[in-house]
Amino acid sequence: MAFPENIKTNADILNAFKVVLPYINHIVREDIVIGLSSTEEYVDYARGKQLDIDLAAGKPVRDIPTIVECIRGNKDTFADIGPEVYGKPIKTIFTPIHDMRTPLNGIIGYTELAMQAGNEEKMREYLAKIQSSGKLLLELINNTLDISRIESGAITLNPQTASGREVLQGIITAVQGSMEQRHIDFVVDDSLALMTDIQVDVLRLREIFINLLSNALKFTPEGGRIDFKVETLQLDENQIHNKFIVQDNGCGISGEFLPRIFEPFAQEQKKETANIVGTGLGLAIVKQLVELMGGSISVESQLGQGTAFTVLLDFDIVVDYEPAEAVEAVSLDILQGKKVLLCEDNPINTEIAVLILEKQGIQVVAAENGREGTQFFMDSDIGEFAAVLMDEQMPVMDGFQAASAIRHLTRPDAGGIPIVALTGNAYEEDVQRSLEAGMDAHLLKPFDPEQLCETLARLIRQRSRG
Repeated sequence: MAFPENIKTNADILNAFKVVLPYINHIVREDIVIGLSSTEEYVDYARGKQLDIDLAAGKPVRDIPTIVECIRGNKDTFADIGPEVYGKPIKTIFTPIHDMRTPLNGIIGYTELAMQAGNEEKMREYLAKIQSSGKLLLELINNTLDISRIESGAITLNPQTASGREVLQGIITAVQGSMEQRHIDFVVDDSLALMTDIQVDVLRLREIFINLLSNALKFTPEGGRIDFKVETLQLDENQIHNKFIVQDNGCGISGEFLPRIFEPFAQEQKKETANIVGTGLGLAIVKQLVELMGGSISVESQLGQGTAFTVLLDFDIVVDYEPAEAVEAVSLDILQGKKVLLCEDNPINTEIAVLILEKQGIQVVAAENGREGTQFFMDSDIGEFAAVLMDEQMPVMDGFQAASAIRHLTRPDAGGIPIVALTGNAYEEDVQRSLEAGMDAHLLKPFDPEQLCETLARLIRQRSRG
């Protein structure tokens, strides 16, 4: 395969890239590696998406990866791409896709066994393992996307005012159940911490310490001990300087592996951890987020004795903060007999959502795309639908366009009907785009059935109260 000649402009690069696109789709092989800088960038460039965006905005193409450099140089074949581009691309493209095969194998294998199971007990056992493999696969996908976005600078912090005490308690609550299941002696010491109201990205801070505590739990034997210490080092007029320590008495880390502990996909291979599954991305994400917050993280460990991670973070202090009122619990009984419009183009996703909603006594009307969903709403009686569930990526008309079209209708129920996004778009800018299109909530696929029903119940009650 030859690359196009006479490549000088951004448009030339885009056209050339489209020529080689079919070949790029086959790069996930050990003998062909293209030097893109991250998995997400590979996906974006492979679709020509980022190039299209940059060109449409009149900007120069940013950070042209090796593939485009090869096009500029009119290399004749992929064989001309030298070994200097190998290394990191193998880690960022080949490793996550290779690692996905493990949970996928579990899902496919146990599904086959469940279909042949001779009794309910065995079937439940296989289904539990399918669920476990599915969660691991989801974790791998989410972590791979997160580390790619962080490395490319696509993730920004979203600081908000919060109670330091409530944030800490939320982290503890999130891991408490898992600690108890493993009979871990989980000791929290905040006796030397000043709990003030602070400016912080709560979700990212929780992600840091839930990752560290979950990692400690993973490598600590049942009945072991994990300490979570919080200490205020210094209090200035506008800032508080804190030290956090997550310490366990688990298997520890060898001195040889310790310098690589924060590398993406790095996992120490030893008999003590042979049965422990993970993505090898959690600590890499933690380090990136800590540094994004302007902090630092260090680690000390000894084999057979345990590991201690120390995080230093500074927070801006907030004075006269009044926390929002607690969200009032809502009964799911309000969903009984309600009719909901579901806009979803994937038949499996539609079936799952319908079955979940029907268990709550909800009648579901399903549309295969945004245009059909908008038409269903236009043809309905005023107030017939209690809510709309909207997939965002659909053919004909996407969810953003459909939500906006419904909101702009002149009928009296168009402005107030709850519209909930059900989507695989996970980031803050995705949530903001949903809200700007007129949606009231943003739930991530695969969605939690309880969260879906509680969100519907809350929004429907709010609407009924005017």
